[in-house]
Amino acid sequence: MCRVGLRSHRIRGPSDNQERVAKSRLNLLCSHPSKWPAATNRALEIRASFFTPEIMVTPTLQDFPRYIIVEGPIGVGKTTLVERLANLSQGRSVLEIFEENPFLADFYEDRDRYAFQTEMFFLLSRYRQQEGLRQADLFNQVTVSDYLFVKCRLFASLTLSDHELALYDKMYNILFDQVPQPDLVIHLSAPLEILLERISKRGRPYEKAMDPEYLDRLRSLYHNFFAHYEDTPLLEIDTSDVNFAEDASAVENLVEQIKQNWRQARQAERRIEF
Repeated sequence: MCRVGLRSHRIRGPSDNQERVAKSRLNLLCSHPSKWPAATNRALEIRASFFTPEIMVTPTLQDFPRYIIVEGPIGVGKTTLVERLANLSQGRSVLEIFEENPFLADFYEDRDRYAFQTEMFFLLSRYRQQEGLRQADLFNQVTVSDYLFVKCRLFASLTLSDHELALYDKMYNILFDQVPQPDLVIHLSAPLEILLERISKRGRPYEKAMDPEYLDRLRSLYHNFFAHYEDTPLLEIDTSDVNFAEDASAVENLVEQIKQNWRQARQAERRIEF
């Protein structure tokens, strides 16, 4: 029996925006799927560290989502979780190729001057990746990616001028409808101090000039976006107390949660519910 410790959870309903917050510590038993809050397009916030699970059983094609996306601000740990989930599910990872953007380092030095070039490069680069996914068979293998395509628009709204954004949107709107939709989105979040610490620890040269104010605005942008997100099932995880890079059992426990809820939803012949 695997056990997940929760300090609080929030349930967002599809018909209204009412929230119920359980402030007392809860124990969610993974061996009892009925303990999960069941509601279409609702979110579960995990705010505590994971406990050690039982022996992990690799998910099969019948009991795991085919296409999972992990999202969140810079430094939150998306890439690590994507690679771990892909490995445990015997799937493939699709990672954003940000190192190839020739404007990125200059962007962190002078955002106003290099924002448009940077965002347009990312838009076309991400679309090329998504086009490859659309042409591939997403049903025969688990695919885990580290970005939603809408990330392009989120970043652009934060960095571009009104004139630049209007021009950008013409291209974005043409490409958006051609992008495949995921079966599940996992939103990772963390306080600004933790994001800055993780960014500093990984030591990427082009991130040395990262503006903390910009990062905080980006963190708030993600928070507000996912507070109203209802396009797919959504799992929200506060990573303040969870380090997927150092705690393998945390990833295994997360896989077990996803697997149980996905299997339960398939048995009921309906979409996955959290």
